[in-house]
Amino acid sequence: MTIKRPYLDFYKEIGSELVSRVVVDQEEFFRTRSALYMLLGIIPEFVKGKRVLELGPGTGHNSIHTACLSPKEYVLVDGGGEILDAARERLSHLGTSATKLEFVCSLFENYKPDRQFDLVLAEACIPVQKDPATLLSQIAQHVKLGGVLVVTTISAVSYLSEILRRLGRDIVIPAHTPPNEQLEVLRPLYRTHLESLIGLGRSIDDWLLDNIVQPFDVEQLLTIPQAINVLQDKFQILGSSPKFM
Repeated sequence: MTIKRPYLDFYKEIGSELVSRVVVDQEEFFRTRSALYMLLGIIPEFVKGKRVLELGPGTGHNSIHTACLSPKEYVLVDGGGEILDAARERLSHLGTSATKLEFVCSLFENYKPDRQFDLVLAEACIPVQKDPATLLSQIAQHVKLGGVLVVTTISAVSYLSEILRRLGRDIVIPAHTPPNEQLEVLRPLYRTHLESLIGLGRSIDDWLLDNIVQPFDVEQLLTIPQAINVLQDKFQILGSSPKFM
């Protein structure tokens, strides 16, 4: 399979449920998300009454927590129409009448809003893109003065475990093998390992498809130093997870 658009082309082939997650205990899930916000320097109460933009929300599981913090406006942008529909369906049951929800099907680089936002979320969607530094710079323009930008970074060290798992896959089956055939081989190979991970939050098949089977033509990741170099003229570091001093 030739990937022209990272993530989107593969998700279109496999289906929107690939970006779902399993939430057994919503209260515990909310505590985890709130703890992440706190590590990043965002007091959850900060979101109340604010304008929030989320890029790459998946099917909206994390978005439920953000929506429940009662922002004034919450805009979700994704290039996958089926994925965005799933997020819309999931959030439509919340009944958050105080929050104006908007769902925009657009590539990140093509999204041109007529206003800026207090909080912009771009989790796990910028690294592995064709030019992550340029995309980060474009996304940062959506943040108003005094606002907060949340992004995911990846370095060669933090990605090492996935590199090793992918190498394990390459040893036992060619990377160009159809996804379902890869799953039949990889499922018994990695099941015991994945079942030992606490808080995986996804089915084994979904995790394997998204992290091991999905083809990546990686030219650049997005490391913390790269993100700082892109943003340093207009942003200051508020927090990180894990915490760096």
